[in-house]
Amino acid sequence: MSDLLHALTFAAALNTGVAAGLFFAFSTGVMPGLALLPPGEGGDAMRAINRAVPNPVFMLGFLGPALLGLVVGVWWLADRNESPLLITGALLYLAGAVAVTGRFNIPRNDALAKTGPDDEAYWNRYLVEWTRWNHVRFFASLASAGCYVAAL
Repeated sequence: MSDLLHALTFAAALNTGVAAGLFFAFSTGVMPGLALLPPGEGGDAMRAINRAVPNPVFMLGFLGPALLGLVVGVWWLADRNESPLLITGALLYLAGAVAVTGRFNIPRNDALAKTGPDDEAYWNRYLVEWTRWNHVRFFASLASAGCYVAAL
């Protein structure tokens, strides 16, 4: 493995590990904590989180692993002598974190933004569905990081 590919793979491992930690924190602490609040307050808190999250630092932390994965994955496609774990790690993050976020979590966030504090039925459904898909993001990110570490 060249020094540059080694450095990129190391960075991808760290970045996907950070993303996995974020998803883990939401699945194990943030969402259960919001579920303990009265539905109106929990929904309001999540709407505030959803407004705060798309900031440059967060987006770099979320999309950085995807960009690194693309670079590492393309490198693997160009030189199949490298470990297939490189492309596996890239695909796990792209499909399991980025695509799941766009297909499942963001639409639920958008729907939540259109509800009010009195929409207890949607909030209860949101908690279960959003968290279920967040678990997928966590496990995919963790597996991606593991693939990169194993490739090193």
